[in-house]
Amino acid sequence: MKNQPKFKPEPTNFDLRLEWAGYLLLLMSWIFATWVYAESPKQIATHFNAKGQPDDFGNKITVLLLPLFSTFTFVGMTLINQYPHTFNYPAIITSENREQHYRTAMRLIRWLKISIVLVFLLIAYAMYLSSRQNEASGIVEWILPIILLITFLPLIFYFLNLPKKSK
Repeated sequence: MKNQPKFKPEPTNFDLRLEWAGYLLLLMSWIFATWVYAESPKQIATHFNAKGQPDDFGNKITVLLLPLFSTFTFVGMTLINQYPHTFNYPAIITSENREQHYRTAMRLIRWLKISIVLVFLLIAYAMYLSSRQNEASGIVEWILPIILLITFLPLIFYFLNLPKKSK
């Protein structure tokens, strides 16, 4: 990483909405995990194979670890997002292009925060479904492709929205 110009662009209204959406999802994940914990038997599925079938079981307290991991990751990424000049960029950052690159990268972090919370929320949902019904694997088998989509879409959009090189 070269010495990149320090600068932190002000968030747009869209960026603020993304932040609030992330916080709302985080709150929802805590509420849902707490509810699943209260409603579940002592042992629940804690791991699923690629077909969505449970292949490991554990204490129901595991479901409360999911929003905890989400929260730590969310807070960490929020702190990291305060220093866009420390990121690694696929271009040389100059005073002229810094705002575009920094804004795009900071938006990626916001989308990734939402993605991470959604992934852990989906895992909690899969745990809940498997504790409630034996036929949940039909629904749970779709969670892995959805998780992959949720994870990679922000990255795809980031690279598609990178500022174009000026000639």
